[in-house]
Amino acid sequence: MITLTDEMVSNLAVRLQRIYREKFSESLVNKILRLILDCEVVSASTSENGMRKMLY
Repeated sequence: MITLTDEMVSNLAVRLQRIYREKFSESLVNKILRLILDCEVVSASTSENGMRKMLY
């Protein structure tokens, strides 16, 4: 299981924006992570500890 904090997802969005010079929302980053890692992203609002849990 891979667990990402909201800050990590936000940082990834910022890095992608720098690389591609386009706006990447956190929801788009989550979709990209799901495609790359083939995992399920649980939103922080439904998670008790404010982490996104990614399960294979």
